[in-house]
Amino acid sequence: MERRTFLGGLIAASFGALQENAFVKPVRGQTSNKTGGSIAGQDSFESSLVEVSGSKIFVRRYGKGPAILMVHGFPRTSLMWRDLAPKLAESHSVICVDLRAYGRSGIPASTDDHFPYSKRAMATELVEVMVKLGFPTFILIGHDRGGRVSYRMALDHPKNVERLASMRRDSDSRSVEPRRCAFRSNLLALEFTVAETTAAGELSARRS
Repeated sequence: MERRTFLGGLIAASFGALQENAFVKPVRGQTSNKTGGSIAGQDSFESSLVEVSGSKIFVRRYGKGPAILMVHGFPRTSLMWRDLAPKLAESHSVICVDLRAYGRSGIPASTDDHFPYSKRAMATELVEVMVKLGFPTFILIGHDRGGRVSYRMALDHPKNVERLASMRRDSDSRSVEPRRCAFRSNLLALEFTVAETTAAGELSARRS
């Protein structure tokens, strides 16, 4: 699928979901305790706990095909994607996760420097989740705090992230109601590639 076609569909689906009160509608679909397997219908999903280094990450999985990882913002969980994910699942495997210490995911012990709850640690953990699910490369979509985790993931793991779309709230979002914030979100799309001109490799970002 062409990048512009995909991003155009993402924008349309995002605003459609928002107009349908995506944050207040009841969840749809069926859940299971198994990872992987067939999924009946794009509106249904499988739920699972994926074991990673020192914790467990809760996952909702929709559809089949190339992978899309969706990372929620504060103070939400993977449930925030429940209207958008089925639309993307028409042609993709959509993986919606709860960040560590959110929703049903594990709560690892912290340290004096708080590194276990850094964006870098969260990003590395989610890459491990995707590899365990059989998706070493994937499209990445993040919102708010999940967008910041996504930026870190693209910087630290460029060979895993094919494309990145981030939806973030305006800087004055704390002063307006959440629904208005959602409509004022800015959609940023960046394509990350690795320029292997040095031994370590250089990461470049090009605005779509």
